[in-house]
Amino acid sequence: MLMTMEVVKKSKATKSEPVIYKSEGQRLLCEQPGTLAGIAERLGCTKQAVSLWRLGEQSPATKQRERLKACFGIEPIAWERLPAGAMPPQSTDADPDDVPDDDEESDDDEPSLEEDYKRQLRALRKAIDTPGILARERLALNDAFGKALERRRRYELQIELQEDRIVRGHPAWRRLKRLIMDALATHPAAARDVGRALQMAMGDGEEE
Repeated sequence: MLMTMEVVKKSKATKSEPVIYKSEGQRLLCEQPGTLAGIAERLGCTKQAVSLWRLGEQSPATKQRERLKACFGIEPIAWERLPAGAMPPQSTDADPDDVPDDDEESDDDEPSLEEDYKRQLRALRKAIDTPGILARERLALNDAFGKALERRRRYELQIELQEDRIVRGHPAWRRLKRLIMDALATHPAAARDVGRALQMAMGDGEEE
């Protein structure tokens, strides 16, 4: 009987413990009004899934994140961000080669997408290095880290292509090309080689 009472007391104490937000998505979901059953019905999933998301024990999959955005306005990336107002744990063993340091910025400046990617990667790396997390949590964090790296790689490639297009279309570059080719007009073979090299270097489709 005494053991039963202790179990009941422990159970009640566990229920009264505040939820520790692990992500901004979890925090936003916990702020949604309504019952678990009502939220689950809107999302088309089980009450258990909603409960696990709100407790921070699991994160929704890609399709579920899209549904959460449609129903409650919770952005999919919010599940990979630290909750609002939270500071990432300090760590001295972060790998600077994988996650470069943030550039200095004014508090009044709006962070760029590149800076946002850096913060996400740094937060995920430090979360992965947190001692005591479960193996499945570490696996999920590593998966999120890999996806974040891939998103940043695609973003950097897009920026590089945009810069190439800007350079190719810039009047100064076109003028420089004409000057180079005019200077080589008396050397047809060299002009062809230089023109081909410029075309390969800049991805230019123009005929020289």
